[in-house]
Amino acid sequence: MESARTVASSVCSPPDRCVDPRRGLVCGILGWLGLSALLALVSAPVVALVDLLVITVNPNSVTPSDAGAPVLSVLLIFLAASVLAMVQAPVLAFGIRAIRLLGPARAFRTLVTGLVALPLLGIVWWIQAPGLDRVTDPDLRVMLQVVFVLASAAGSIVAGVVVASLIESRQDGASRLRDAGLAAGGLGVAFAAIFVAALWSRFYRELIDAVPLAALTLFGLCEAGVVLAVTALPAVSSWARRLLAVNSFRIVLLLAPVAFFMLAEGVSRIDPDAAPWVGSSNGAAGRVQSILRGIWDFDGDGSSPILGGGDCDDDDPQVSPLAVDEPGNGIDEDCSGDDAEVASAAAMKTYFKEPQDGKRYNVLLVCIDAMRADRVSFLGYPRRTTPRLEVLSRDSWLFDNVIAPSSTTRESIPPLFTGRYPSGVQWEREAKVRPLAASQRLLAEVLKGRGWQTLGVIDEWLKKFLPSSLRGFDIAEVAYGNGRWNEVGQQAAPFTLFRAVELLGARDKSKPFFMYVHMEAPHFPYVRHEDIPSFGSLPSDLYDHEIAYADHYVGLLIEYLETERLKDDTIIIVFGDHGEEFGERGGKQHSRTLYAESIRVPLLVRIPGRRHMRIKTRVSLIDVFPTLMDVLGLRPDEPQPQGFSLFQYTRGSDPWPDRPIFSELMINNEGALRYRKAVYRGNFKLLWDMSSGLTELYDVVQDPKEMSPIDDPEVQDSLLELLKDFVARGDHHG
Repeated sequence: MESARTVASSVCSPPDRCVDPRRGLVCGILGWLGLSALLALVSAPVVALVDLLVITVNPNSVTPSDAGAPVLSVLLIFLAASVLAMVQAPVLAFGIRAIRLLGPARAFRTLVTGLVALPLLGIVWWIQAPGLDRVTDPDLRVMLQVVFVLASAAGSIVAGVVVASLIESRQDGASRLRDAGLAAGGLGVAFAAIFVAALWSRFYRELIDAVPLAALTLFGLCEAGVVLAVTALPAVSSWARRLLAVNSFRIVLLLAPVAFFMLAEGVSRIDPDAAPWVGSSNGAAGRVQSILRGIWDFDGDGSSPILGGGDCDDDDPQVSPLAVDEPGNGIDEDCSGDDAEVASAAAMKTYFKEPQDGKRYNVLLVCIDAMRADRVSFLGYPRRTTPRLEVLSRDSWLFDNVIAPSSTTRESIPPLFTGRYPSGVQWEREAKVRPLAASQRLLAEVLKGRGWQTLGVIDEWLKKFLPSSLRGFDIAEVAYGNGRWNEVGQQAAPFTLFRAVELLGARDKSKPFFMYVHMEAPHFPYVRHEDIPSFGSLPSDLYDHEIAYADHYVGLLIEYLETERLKDDTIIIVFGDHGEEFGERGGKQHSRTLYAESIRVPLLVRIPGRRHMRIKTRVSLIDVFPTLMDVLGLRPDEPQPQGFSLFQYTRGSDPWPDRPIFSELMINNEGALRYRKAVYRGNFKLLWDMSSGLTELYDVVQDPKEMSPIDDPEVQDSLLELLKDFVARGDHHG
């Protein structure tokens, strides 16, 4: 076997340039650049195939409709591999120079120690650290992620330098094979340990999150295997040297990243469905696509013009697929291809799809009680309060701006079950236990009448104070039993999960099921739970802790659906019924006001076969009922929804920019009737306390937390008339 100097000479053209010591480093870099690129291209197909296999068998993924998506995935893996080769090449060349100074034996011991030590240090850090999910500072969490990736990459680079030391040594064939085997074994153990540690740390969430790390591991192993083959097998070494000595081949290798990028961009343009599939598939290719889009987002609006990012003007942060198109202004803000037309109330229909397009899916409806929108990490909150729902959100419709119909459960759940505002629901009378009128049909009644089995796992409060909302359920049980709330109510999540799984296991499999699950956390009082990330001891910190508690058990329920192969036949909707106050205006808990902290809630809607979308347009929880009717192909005579199918908001522009959305509070609270109303329309929100006649006006675009009332008599009068009209009619469509 020839020395590294000879190998470098054979791949550098013309060879005599390598004799000059001043050009030795340049020549070494060029030679090792070619070799690293070759190794990357040989290893990339294995990584790409495994990545495709993992993401296509993953139950979260939707099978692509044509070949464009897998082709794009493979091209992105090749692009990443060729770029990685560019990074490795100078390090390997420098390693060879260092070996010559240290001497082969000493260098071998030093580098093998580094090979084993670096990954082990990464493993120790990974296990001993409190965990990335518990790091509340987003910048620190990103830094730790970068450190871990660099530690893994360093293991691969050091392995290459170890192999270089074998090339430099002049041993007999048996010794070279022995040392090559030792290096390969050390490399395999190091990378396997990293991979196992990653899987272990992710096991109770989603193993699919480890796919990018697994791809890095597999890439390093494949690359090392090729290097060892070149090192230990003279025939392979001779073939590689001859190939790399061809100038045209080296030029092709150098231009490979550009070529792969251009091909990937071409595929994403030819097949518009390819890039969304790669991005939602959770594989290594999706991570590469995300990184490249992030690099090429010069206006910082979160969208990129490359690889299907859809940004039609990367110089204007107000123009992107995430923007809302203002109708009639001559500007295509949402990059749909046309300026949106001004829609009228008459053009806005309750339903979007035709009934014959419906399908008899299962339905899982999960209410996380008192969960406000600005405290969930899947909407950008820096604390990782909802890591499991983050996974679900990747193939769901994710709504940024959802308004609850009220700030109390008793006036939010019936509207959700009917698609009508609290004042539009038929009630019997005002009382502590306020029943729904017998004539008021509910979601469970509609579905049961059409052949669904209806199952409910609820909390004791709903059973005691709103029992009429449970009409239509074949089974609606308090998971821990009636009368035990003081004993176990604040530790109810495992009971709720266990009973939900029991009911699903014993269900009538000849029917689709509708299951409503009510998670009591993070409702007050806030308590600590073992094995759940802690964020501090203040009430606000404990509230975040309780959200993470609920998220954990909702995630386990979704995992059960995956295990039983039910997820791809089930609509999953997760929402908060109202928010929570933490002294923003001197109050606490809920059921008292209609400010943002009390009525802005999260909403995830996962419909099988529908791609991930993030929708910023303002919607209401009363839109859930007509959306379900749309998906299932049902058109009941009653109830008649006041909401609108969410399908209308998935077309890239706001179908009704001036749609008024209402919220109400009509309960007997703290000894006094509190009749409060609020309306959102456009940029503004008006609050009206009907008991005192006081009003407050906010610009919710400039002041989303609603802390600074504004004085605009014209807007205020217009919205107050709208509210009075709504109160008088109990309905509003324009």
